[in-house]
Amino acid sequence: KDSTIVGNGGCNRFFGRCIVKPGNRITCSNIASTMMSCGNDAIERDYLKTIEMADNYTLRGDTLSLNK
Repeated sequence: KDSTIVGNGGCNRFFGRCIVKPGNRITCSNIASTMMSCGNDAIERDYLKTIEMADNYTLRGDTLSLNK
């Protein structure tokens, strides 16, 4: 309801805003995370950037896919 997104990127917790729009459109922004060093920092950074790049989504069963 409040457009908040929270999750775990494999090491760090992340949070930000995602606005769901008609037609399976989505806009995510202000994604930030805790800053623990875990050895795969570049992979996690890319993962969070990918969330912000998504502009639409599909939902099949219990699987959510973010798409560009």
